[in-house]
Amino acid sequence: GVKVIFTSGISVQVNAGLNMLTYAVSMTPDMKGHVRGMLGNFNSDSTDEFYWPNGTAVAISNVTTPAEAETFPWGQAWALPNYAAAELGVDPSTISLFSVYPGGTNAA
Repeated sequence: GVKVIFTSGISVQVNAGLNMLTYAVSMTPDMKGHVRGMLGNFNSDSTDEFYWPNGTAVAISNVTTPAEAETFPWGQAWALPNYAAAELGVDPSTISLFSVYPGGTNAA
């Protein structure tokens, strides 16, 4: 597998096996309650993990085993082109994972 540790202390590990990829993301304790997105908000409350990119809660009938019909549109909203168009005001056709970062910053 591959493990990347960022200077912030956040790490991502990806492993390949059995015809699938698995991943693990680790956060530092100071990130608790200060993140949002596809991996939840890291606040130790599993009942409030699903939020739209604009910050409003997603109506999930059962947070333990959410229905695909409820989570698929939520996942699509967090896809980079959709997030960029809705949250950053950027034309989705002009961006890639490597050109737009939170806050409008870039890798330069």
